[in-house]
Amino acid sequence: MKKVVLSLSVLAVLGTVSCKKDDKKKTNSWTFNGTEYGVASAYNTAGSLVVADMSGTSCTFDFEGTESPKAGSYKVVATTVGVGAKAGEVVVYATKAGTGGTGYMSTNANTQSATVTVNGSKISVSVPEITLKNMSGGSDEVKFSASEITQTN
Repeated sequence: MKKVVLSLSVLAVLGTVSCKKDDKKKTNSWTFNGTEYGVASAYNTAGSLVVADMSGTSCTFDFEGTESPKAGSYKVVATTVGVGAKAGEVVVYATKAGTGGTGYMSTNANTQSATVTVNGSKISVSVPEITLKNMSGGSDEVKFSASEITQTN
């Protein structure tokens, strides 16, 4: 009987220790329509951070002008296709591989801001959960977030 009680006590202690929640924040990933994607490439070009995973699913953070964004907070907005973001703003685009190019863009209903950090010549972008709307005229909307996506080139 003592062995059973001792065994159960050991199992209870091991269960408590082994089930410790991992509080580490996942980085270099984004969530698009409920699926999480890891960054395979992220490059900074002409004022945009263009990101893709291994399948070709991608997202783009479009800042004002053609220069790299400075560290700071940028309001997430929508814009007319072909018209870029203004100072202090970022437009977020996402496309899932294999969907025939259906693209989604941030909306003006978002009240959140993206955070940009700069380390040397590389930029990182984080975005809390926002809503993206179908750019092809569809009425569907999806959720998007990004966790410290860092430029790879």
